[in-house]
Order: sequence, then C-alpha cells, then structure tokens
Amino acid sequence: MSPDLSKSNRPIKWHSLTDYLMKTEVGDNVKIYVTNKKYLWQTVLDREELIRISKNQNAAMEGSDDSFLAAASQLLTEDPKNIEYKVEMVETNIKFSLRTSVQGFSFGLELQLEQATQEQYYKEITLALLASIQELQTQKEQLIKIAQAKDEEIGEYKLNGATLFRKCVATKYFNKEEFLSKSNKDSATGCVQFQPDTVLGDTLTEYHTIQGKYEKKEDKKAIAIIKTEPGTVSSEPSASNRTNRLSRPESPVLPLAKRPRKGKLASLI
Repeated sequence: MSPDLSKSNRPIKWHSLTDYLMKTEVGDNVKIYVTNKKYLWQTVLDREELIRISKNQNAAMEGSDDSFLAAASQLLTEDPKNIEYKVEMVETNIKFSLRTSVQGFSFGLELQLEQATQEQYYKEITLALLASIQELQTQKEQLIKIAQAKDEEIGEYKLNGATLFRKCVATKYFNKEEFLSKSNKDSATGCVQFQPDTVLGDTLTEYHTIQGKYEKKEDKKAIAIIKTEPGTVSSEPSASNRTNRLSRPESPVLPLAKRPRKGKLASLI
C-alpha cells in the first residue's frame, strides 16, 4: 500500500529558498512550483514518474517503491531548512536540484521545470498575494472594531460611576484617524482598500470563485457519501482515493537502504 500523505492538515505554503520560493501541491499528482517573484516555473509528476526519477537518481539506495515515494514526497514538501538546492537556467526553463540527508544517507532529486504562462503566474502568485493583502486589511478592520468596543465599554463603566484603581492597566483612548495615518506611513504602499467596483475588488472576487470551484472539485474526488442508517449519512475518504492519492507520510522513518558493496542489504532502520 502506498503511504497515505493526505492526513496532514497543514496548509500549502511557499517555502523560502534564499533567492527563490518553492511550493509543492500533493494530490493525485505532485505539482511543483518555483518562482523568483518575476517568473514562475512548474512541473507535474504522477506517482510512477516520481518513483522512477527517485530510483534512477539515487542508484546507491535500495527500497520499495513506497519507500522512494515517501522519501521524495518528504524532500519536496518539508520546510527546506536542511535542504541543499541549485537552480540552473536552461533557456526559459530551469533545472531544479534538491538534496538532503535521509537517515544519514544523501538523497536528492533533479527536476526539469518549464516556465509557466502569464495566466498561471497570475493565478498562483498575483491572486494569492491579493488574497493575503485582503486578509491583512480584514484583520486591521477587526482590530479597529475591538479597540473601539473597548473604549465604549470603559465609557459605560465610567458613566455608572466606576473608578479604575489599577492605573497600570489603564489604556489611552483609541484614535482611529491617528492609527490609520501611522499605519499608512509604515507601509510602503499605504493601506489598500478593496471595493466591489474596482479592479482589485473584481480580481479578488475572481480569486474566491476559482478557489471555490477548486475546493468543490477536490471534495468530490476525496469524499464518498455512504449511507449508514435510514435517515443518516456519514462521510469518509473513498477507497480509491485512499490508495491512489499521494500524500505526506505520517512517520519520518523511511525504510530505504544503501546498496552494499558485497550484495548484502544494509538497512537504515
């Protein structure tokens, strides 16, 4: 049985590689993205391709297909603090190399990534950045509401004759205009406002539409509705998805072995 990596609930995020950013999406296929924030490169590998590449490029290692799959998936999805990487330009594409240590032995991958289209860059980079900006704007608005609610509550206590004896916990009255002015000065671009009738507003609407369609599509693949009792239903991953989907291994133990010189298998575990 192939390792079930789909149990990880960690969100997909971009990892920093000094001069580049890397993101890996693991599902029915493995999608690898690399960007220098100006261009985007990508490749898509299925399970068999990833296993074949892992075996061919790590000929000194022995193990089952699932062991190579788990090692490759871990290399591509883990935070690359202990990963050596190299990017080599090949015309408009790149040769992307990753290498790490698996239980004391060197394990690496060398992948060919093609330059993505402007539309793909827009979807993977631009829309994601706009969504992050919107989230920061929402958090700022929530912070303002909390600060204003604090002042209103304190004001009500004072009207009822309450006196604050613990001066160390006293707070200044929140000034929204002063807060926004300072916030805009601290930002290189100022505070970005999103209105429904603006280009940014339309872009974010498109972003949420794309995300919604993608999530619905993934849900249909991953969830099978199974009738259990009259009038009730329960949901669980379908058998086909449990066996076919690539995912993150639950355990870091990777039963790979280095090929012995005299034919005897030297286990790593």
